[in-house]
Amino acid sequence: MRPLHEKLRVAAKAKGLTLEAIADAMGVSKSAAGHWLTGEAKPRMDKLKRLAEVLGVTVSSLVDEDPEFAVLPLEKATLAALRELSEEQQQVALALLSSMNRK
Repeated sequence: MRPLHEKLRVAAKAKGLTLEAIADAMGVSKSAAGHWLTGEAKPRMDKLKRLAEVLGVTVSSLVDEDPEFAVLPLEKATLAALRELSEEQQQVALALLSSMNRK
C-alpha cells in the first residue's frame, strides 16, 4: 500500500496544485502542508477531510488499502445524473462519452 504522503503528492500533482496553493486552500502554513506531503506529519481527520476536497479525491482513496475502487465525487454525481435519464438517453450519453474517450 502506498503511504498517505505519496497519495497526497500524486493527487496534488494530478490536480496541478503547488504547495503554496494547497496551504492557502487549507488555511495552514506552507510548512504544515509540506510536512503532510513529505510524510513528516499526518493531518488530523478534520484537515484530511478538507485536504481531500481540495485535491478532488475521497478520504477513503487516501486512507484505504485499495484506492483503485474508491468512487470520486464527480463519478457519483455523474452516475446520479445518468440514473435520472431514460434508457434511450443513457445510451446517447454513453455513445457521447465513448466518442470523447477516443479523441
